[in-house]
Amino acid sequence: MFTRRTFLKTLGLFLVKPVLSFGDLWLFPERTLKVYNIHTKEAIEATYWINGDYRGKEVSLLFYIFRDHRTGEVYPIDIKLFDLLFLITQNLEIDTPICLVSGYRAPETNEFLRKTTSGVVQNSLHTVGKAVDCFLPEIPLENIVKVALNLGLGGVGYYPGRFVHLDIGRPRFWIG
Repeated sequence: MFTRRTFLKTLGLFLVKPVLSFGDLWLFPERTLKVYNIHTKEAIEATYWINGDYRGKEVSLLFYIFRDHRTGEVYPIDIKLFDLLFLITQNLEIDTPICLVSGYRAPETNEFLRKTTSGVVQNSLHTVGKAVDCFLPEIPLENIVKVALNLGLGGVGYYPGRFVHLDIGRPRFWIG
């Protein structure tokens, strides 16, 4: 079992290849996300940004797939979260769907999970559309964590063998 200290030591401070950041988003004339919701079995490919404009219909599709699968509630996810996921896929040079474990969580869902599972906080960023739990098939979770930490754009939680938590809150790291 990794401790936080041994895990960070294993990662090292920097990736060999420079990491793309929010400032590099202008390099891409289009931003597309492929997402597979593991609970609803739905998959989408949404080009949510083209030549300087966010596309409402495509953004709405992302809101929908990120919905609380327990209540069906759709919530406006912060666009920066989509941009963070886009940057991670670009840095990892992958074209496979992001497997969504948890996107938006209605407050009652979050409270239920907080009482029945470990690692769920009361004021979760999931409840305000600023967090995602996910994994990428065939990509070690450690690689996702490494890229996310090097981006330094928000919180990163590592849940070995399960998923990575990413959010656009203050930069921090934990092992769940």
